[in-house]
Amino acid sequence: MKSLHIIAGLLALVSGAVALAVLKGGRVHRRSGTIFVYAMLFMASSGALMAVLKMQRVNTMAGVLTMMAVMAAAGDMRMMARGLRVRFSPRYRTA
Repeated sequence: MKSLHIIAGLLALVSGAVALAVLKGGRVHRRSGTIFVYAMLFMASSGALMAVLKMQRVNTMAGVLTMMAVMAAAGDMRMMARGLRVRFSPRYRTA
């Protein structure tokens, strides 16, 4: 479990760097961003699970909060890709 957690973290670092380095909105950007999201979700969930098994409350909460943040960001990106407004996005303008 620990080795898979480490591999997922390394994959998230590499795919995140690729997503930042290439042209926004392109095929490579979208694919590396998707890989980043799945790797982060696996890394955070496996970290939270390992923390639960070791009874580490702070690490458990860190894993759960990381999963929530990644899922919220991924949901916002999907809504923006469909042309819907995201409330706290820079694209959202009030008044």
